[in-house]
Amino acid sequence: MLYPDGALSVYVYEENGHAEPVLFEKCTEASSEELLELAAVLTENADDRRIWDADITTLSSDVRPDSETVEQFVSLQEAFRPMVERRKLLSKTVIVSRKVREGGWKIGYGMRDEPERERDSGWYFAVGDETEDYVNDPSNLELWTVNSALMYDPPLSEFIDAPYGTAIVRTASDRFETDAPGKQVFMEKKQR
Repeated sequence: MLYPDGALSVYVYEENGHAEPVLFEKCTEASSEELLELAAVLTENADDRRIWDADITTLSSDVRPDSETVEQFVSLQEAFRPMVERRKLLSKTVIVSRKVREGGWKIGYGMRDEPERERDSGWYFAVGDETEDYVNDPSNLELWTVNSALMYDPPLSEFIDAPYGTAIVRTASDRFETDAPGKQVFMEKKQR
């Protein structure tokens, strides 16, 4: 991620994407014009060619992009906004019932409230049969990242950037739906 103010966030996905991403953040001394040109070059030579895991020094970036390439990149900013927002969400935290991990259960229920802290996604995930007393005991809750929750239970991906106030329930082994009165939670343990 390259930002107009010179901030640079690099996410390194080890173990072929199965490990928690490591985030490196730096600030560059480049001008905003140079940063815009670099972003256009990287988009043209990597993203547009679906090359996301190559050594950056192997990309064709010796030539400055022409004004048309830069204009095309700028016109795509709105199209990239959802991707940028989703990427920011991956490192935020979620609250998860300990029963999920300790019992080996798939997540059966999720609710997203307005977060109280900047690093919080607002999501709470549970098996779906926890009692109110269980949930109100902080020792029964764990703090994960959004990315960890998605790796643990990939079908959450469809709803992970849903608006605040959303509640979801698992309705099948590989599917969640928006919660509604009377909707039953499909409970299932993960295969080991």
